[in-house]
Amino acid sequence: MSHIALGKARPRGSASPANRFIRFAERLSLIRACSAILPMPAPSQTAQTLYLKLVRHRLGMFKKEYPMRVSHLYLFGVTLATIGLVAAAPMAVSAQDAPSTSAPSSPQLTAEQQAEFDGWPSEQQAQYQLWPAETQSYYWELSKSRQMLFWQLSDEDKIAITAMTGPGRDKAWAQIEGRAAESSSS
Repeated sequence: MSHIALGKARPRGSASPANRFIRFAERLSLIRACSAILPMPAPSQTAQTLYLKLVRHRLGMFKKEYPMRVSHLYLFGVTLATIGLVAAAPMAVSAQDAPSTSAPSSPQLTAEQQAEFDGWPSEQQAQYQLWPAETQSYYWELSKSRQMLFWQLSDEDKIAITAMTGPGRDKAWAQIEGRAAESSSS
């Protein structure tokens, strides 16, 4: 008795050529039915090309080829990351070894200067803390009258006067004191 007559399925590897053809025909009719129901596929995926692909697959002639496997993409990404780390490592080490060129955040105040600083309102203390260290040091070198005028200047002007030296700084202070005298006499 044959297995077909009893309705028993044979194991896949031992299927007779007739059974394989029947399964092939069923799949082919399913493909044609789907193409009739579903919208028409792209011209490259017509029923004839699908049939040829199915035949090639069944004969073992057709194997899907991927231009690059996903595992290769992962390997490529890891390689690029490694090269980037190796290239960035010398820059990070040189940045750590470089001597610090920034000035201290605030100069050390004497006891007298600290007492004066503590007597200022909190807004004035906050404004003083925002100045660069050179400007903070320069402030304490000024006379009391110039310190009062210094507070009336904008932060940009304070930094500009701090950057000046010699006659340029003296000329700027002469202009500032002249304006202050004009505004107080008016």
